[in-house]
Amino acid sequence: MVTMIANTPSLNASRRVLVIKANVKEVRTYLKKYFQKNLFGNLKVTYICVTFKLHIMQKEIKQTWYFNQSPQTVWEYLTKPELIEQWLGKADFQPVAGHKFRIIGSRGSEIDCEVLEVTPFTKLTYSWQKKSAKDNKFYNSKVVWTLIPKKNGTELQLVHTGFIAIEDYTAHNNGWKTIGNRFVELLNAIKK
Repeated sequence: MVTMIANTPSLNASRRVLVIKANVKEVRTYLKKYFQKNLFGNLKVTYICVTFKLHIMQKEIKQTWYFNQSPQTVWEYLTKPELIEQWLGKADFQPVAGHKFRIIGSRGSEIDCEVLEVTPFTKLTYSWQKKSAKDNKFYNSKVVWTLIPKKNGTELQLVHTGFIAIEDYTAHNNGWKTIGNRFVELLNAIKK
């Protein structure tokens, strides 16, 4: 929606301001006609205020993957450093609440983390501190893995929350998709 306020000096003082509310296309058409044909010679445009309806920035990533393996097998790939390294990055991880660890991704990015919650074979939560793509300052977010037993395997849910900048949300959302696909391929290559 665009609001255009025009000063009309020929009108009396109580009607000097003309407010036009319309969508962007309508205002563009109106201005084009006005400036090309000067239909309103006494109309002086004081200012144009343009407001756009923007999508509210997502602050939470939710992704889900399905595996033929048991929750115990999927859990091992979430908690054993040598298995984490195969799909996420090098990590000195231990599934113990309070344990601080660092993940070094395949492109050399470093993420400082702390284990917040461990419920074996069910839920794993850790903090995630990384430099923002927007301003290179550290920000904190949280990663929650939830394993749900299914008839023929496991559903793995990822929820990553706490984003402040759209650049970080977008980069992580794309990154988790890529990493998730790598994780799926890795587990699909092993037997049940």
